Amino acid sequence: MSLIIDAITRISVIAAQRNFANIPGEHIAMSRWIPNSARFANLEDLTEEQLGAVSNYDVPKPRLTLDEIKKLTASCRFSVPQEFIELYQIGNGCLPIGISENKDWDSAYNYFYFPSMHNGFLPLTDVVGIYQQYWIHTAPQILPFARHGPDGLTLCMIGSNESADTAPIVWTYDESINASTSREKVLWPSLTNMMLAYAEYWESQNESTEPEDRAMKIYQKYGGGQEFQPYMYNSIFYP
Repeated sequence: MSLIIDAITRISVIAAQRNFANIPGEHIAMSRWIPNSARFANLEDLTEEQLGAVSNYDVPKPRLTLDEIKKLTASCRFSVPQEFIELYQIGNGCLPIGISENKDWDSAYNYFYFPSMHNGFLPLTDVVGIYQQYWIHTAPQILPFARHGPDGLTLCMIGSNESADTAPIVWTYDESINASTSREKVLWPSLTNMMLAYAEYWESQNESTEPEDRAMKIYQKYGGGQEFQPYMYNSIFYP
């Protein structure tokens, strides 16, 4: 088992233990006609109105095959790292709730938006669409793959022409991106490190220490060398 799969597994276990809201549950909660708190939604328990709210959203396939990932990323002007491929084989802009072999892993009812609905990973079709529309012309080595934090930041992966297991992760605003990747500050040395940090942070949430103190300690362990600042808590480990 690779380190990123280990991290995703740990996060998925936590999601099941804490009964995270699944993708349909999030969309039901967002419906202006059916005000509700986000929760885990069971298909057989939904009302006609709730089913209508869910059907109004075009939910992407929750995980992709290797061939699908290769086809979608064929336009990328760099070698897509193995960790990125492994992530999207497990969750396409989302992550599993639990690890049971008895679940239907082709159903969005068994996945949650990571780390949250409005601040998290994007489906690969959206990732590639954004890349082809803009980034391929201005910064072809950089692939934006997640919305991040409350301030509209974008998480991006810096690709390489050589095959690699991992790639550094930077954060930026679209208007400040530069084709010279050397100017970007590395937030995480890899996607793997980012996922390991989230796993450890969520596993430690029952500890008595302050969230900001835990975040600083974990970021110092897995981060990309930047000094941890108080404002980074909400931007990195967005609640």
